[in-house]
Amino acid sequence: MWVRARNDGSWGTALRARLSFTTRALALSASDFFVNRVRVPSGLDIAPGTTLRLLLGAGVKVIRRIASVVEDWNPLDGSREKWAWLDAPTAGAATSAELVEGTLAIDDGVNATETHDRLGLASNHPRWLAAVLVNDSELLFPADDPDKASGDPLASWLESDLDVDSNLPSSSTGAFTTVTDRYADIVPDDFFDDAWVPGDERSATGIHSILDLDDVSLVAAPDLYSPGPLAPIELIVPPIAAGPEFAECVALPPPAPQGEPAEDLTGLMLDPLNDLDDIAGLQRRLTDLADERESFIVLLDVPPGLSQRRMLYWRGKFDSAYAAAYHPWLNIARTDDQRGGLVRVNPSAAAAGIIAQREHAFGVPYGPANVLAVDAVSVDDRVSPSRHDELHQHAINVFLMERDGIRLTAARTLSLDPIWRQLNVRRLVTMIRRVLERQMQWSVFEPNNAQLRFQVSRMLEAYLRQLYRANAFTGASEKQAFFVKCDDKLNPLSVEQAGQLIAQVGIAPAEPMEFIVLDLSRAGDTVLTSEEN
Repeated sequence: MWVRARNDGSWGTALRARLSFTTRALALSASDFFVNRVRVPSGLDIAPGTTLRLLLGAGVKVIRRIASVVEDWNPLDGSREKWAWLDAPTAGAATSAELVEGTLAIDDGVNATETHDRLGLASNHPRWLAAVLVNDSELLFPADDPDKASGDPLASWLESDLDVDSNLPSSSTGAFTTVTDRYADIVPDDFFDDAWVPGDERSATGIHSILDLDDVSLVAAPDLYSPGPLAPIELIVPPIAAGPEFAECVALPPPAPQGEPAEDLTGLMLDPLNDLDDIAGLQRRLTDLADERESFIVLLDVPPGLSQRRMLYWRGKFDSAYAAAYHPWLNIARTDDQRGGLVRVNPSAAAAGIIAQREHAFGVPYGPANVLAVDAVSVDDRVSPSRHDELHQHAINVFLMERDGIRLTAARTLSLDPIWRQLNVRRLVTMIRRVLERQMQWSVFEPNNAQLRFQVSRMLEAYLRQLYRANAFTGASEKQAFFVKCDDKLNPLSVEQAGQLIAQVGIAPAEPMEFIVLDLSRAGDTVLTSEEN
């Protein structure tokens, strides 16, 4: 059988896969075996496509598949019997049987070995090897014989079962075909599905593919464009033999030849200094999609290397409650291996981790700000207090270098509406809406009357009361924190006859305390005063 790397690129040439077999003896007696079928206990879970190794006389072993499993009446005692019919008869009745399953170990030379066990070896098995590769493997995909002319890329997997020797020897893949990487062919438009329209039921591509996932709440797309080369080119410099004392000249060996630079994402390269409008346009396509769906937040990176004025110019291109901006890029200590050193990380990635950690620990109502970035050592841009104040007022969330670490100082959205200024408020309201849409589906099957309106009101109040007790709302009492209306005034006879039910929910979200700037000054008469900015 043929397999190929799951994705394009030269990384696949390092792939190696090994298929081995495991056996499990079946507790059957000699009277259960016939040349064309096997009687199995009713409690034994055995499916069509299962591979058996049957032991015949004189130590002969043969491989057979189970073509079908049926239940039939025993005419002698009237009981029901379960029979597994073989795909081909044997020379004689077997004396014992073993269930044979495959184990596929896939190694890409970098990550931990990917292992798939309890594999079926026939195409009608529930865990047929090809189906498992399609659905579960991140490294391999079934492919057709390249020397065979066929319009179906999986023809060789569909036409025959896996040939298995009765001795069950392990087998390994041969060398994969060497291919070239095509990083340069990737362009920003590949991240979007231009053919997608709201309500489209087909499988979308690019960023639009996440619309099929109901649980997506944060989206970060740092690879939307490349602000610079992935890795700087290091020139080989010949060694210097000069020393502090006079000595006879020596002939130095020629330096090693300069290797080819690694392929880069040239199709994604955009210079923030010269292509800022193009970068903002791509990011706007993300925020427009978020505004369309109203279900997830897009985390944006302020393009690196901009001056304060250019950052504010970039900020002026956005007005979305479903987007948040972060600055600057971080240098994170590498702890995942022995190489050490620093790795440069875009700020939205660090912010996504902080948001996830805060919400896991305290819940959505708590603002993901005033938190230290773990393992962050330095920043690309050390924002001064005066610059920070200006960026903060323009809703750019800043990682600020402080004495105890690098702190994310705010969690604001890019909305110009002060109601949706706080990120946790936007996410709280989105969470409430999504929960109510799911949990209130039962009401569409109920009679539209006063009893239904009463039940809806009680359920909504119970849910909001839980959030109030979790400090999601402000207010000294429940009446000050939230209200629910689902009465006759909202649902007159015309609404009821139209089959509609209207409920109104009002909440007062608790906004987090941000940095309140106090200017302390002492006058000549030693009077200390303070003023809020």
